[in-house]
Amino acid sequence: MRITLIGHATCLIETGAGNLLTDPVFFDPFEEGTVVSCPRREVDLEALPALHAVFISHRHLDHLDLPSLAALDRALPIFCPDDPFVLTALQLLGFADVRPLTPFEAVRLSDLELLPLPSANPNVLEHALLISDGEASVLQQVDALLTPQTLTRLAAERPVPDLHLAMYASQHFGFFENRRQDLGTSHAANLGCALAVGAGCVVPASAGFRFAEPHDWLNPHVFPVSRQRFAADLARLAPSLRCELLDPGDALVIDKRADEQLAIERASSPFVRTLEQDGWRIAHDSTAPVPALIDLDRTGFGRAAIVELVSGLLRQGLRKFVEQALVSGDDLVMRYRELAVAYRVDVVLPGEPLGFSIDFGSTPVAYDAATEPTVRLRIAGSALVELVLGRTSWFRARPSIRRSISAVEPLRTERGLEARAVELEDLLLHYVAHGLPGSHRHGLDWLRMSVRGLPSVPAHEQPAAPGS
Repeated sequence: MRITLIGHATCLIETGAGNLLTDPVFFDPFEEGTVVSCPRREVDLEALPALHAVFISHRHLDHLDLPSLAALDRALPIFCPDDPFVLTALQLLGFADVRPLTPFEAVRLSDLELLPLPSANPNVLEHALLISDGEASVLQQVDALLTPQTLTRLAAERPVPDLHLAMYASQHFGFFENRRQDLGTSHAANLGCALAVGAGCVVPASAGFRFAEPHDWLNPHVFPVSRQRFAADLARLAPSLRCELLDPGDALVIDKRADEQLAIERASSPFVRTLEQDGWRIAHDSTAPVPALIDLDRTGFGRAAIVELVSGLLRQGLRKFVEQALVSGDDLVMRYRELAVAYRVDVVLPGEPLGFSIDFGSTPVAYDAATEPTVRLRIAGSALVELVLGRTSWFRARPSIRRSISAVEPLRTERGLEARAVELEDLLLHYVAHGLPGSHRHGLDWLRMSVRGLPSVPAHEQPAAPGS
């Protein structure tokens, strides 16, 4: 078995039973132009060996990359979660052999066994994957949160993997929403997972990207744990556990018949190579400056059109949604009411921003009241318009969003009076995603727009896997 890192979560796993590609991302930038590979690399698709299957772990755009999938043969079997968004994307791209996975139900591709493992992430349906060819096995964790119960069952049903491509980075994506990062908990969970799996070799993987200009200022804030730090902390906990760092183009070869049963071949790939070691660009520094939010107006609509749309969205659409929800019930709106939240939106535009507020602590609820906000959203006008029209994804919009939350919940406990910080989904973004008329079509509208113009690759008969 030969595992080549192409970049981020993209790996080619070559076996005697067939070749599997995981989460293909070949082109930079990706995530709608917001991020690039780190380390910087280049991929030669013409030199890529014959493929026998592709695994998509989940719907996030650094794993479900539409331009990269469009470069593949449409007859390839695609293994993926049973997620309507992922299935629709693959259907729109024209893939003819899509095979949804069920956790702990192994599937076979010739003599290659694929065992999907469930993630405990409540926000997205995703799978890790154990790939076995009868001689060696690799656990591709990707972004999956593997619980102790899942790892215990895995250990009972399968031999210890030879290689664990491990989750490690503890990315602080809550930065966009001012959520308090519990780095200790996430870092301990990642280290604990690697220790529990106990593979022959651990490779910190699936975090090989950085934000591109003009959002590169985010890099020192979002990536608190480097590959090197993860490896060093793992070594302190388990000095005998082997941990290796791979760059794009490096390969790890597992051969049980060789003297060195698990060997690293640096820069050995004919189809991908590292161009620059630019990891310094994501070195963590929470003291790094945060620039003022500006509106780049990518829509080209101009201020007047954006003001008209946004004003109607806030003063008519959002207000009506809140008024109705206070009567019929909406979990988030009722939580805002329970906490007496003073909510304010500031839409950033060229010139003066457009503001709107809701005081849930007033009786009745007051709109555009001059109250100090306890939950505040600041969002670029054009990003909001793109979200409303279904023309962009959260990945592209999030660098144009800032939030602050100072809401607390006072409680009487056995220890006395406490005031606990609360986490709240943003009200306007909740309305845009769930309450706005037509919001249920946004994902499909975005997918259709995104696949338009992508190359059409005809479906050819796939090469038979070796031994089939």
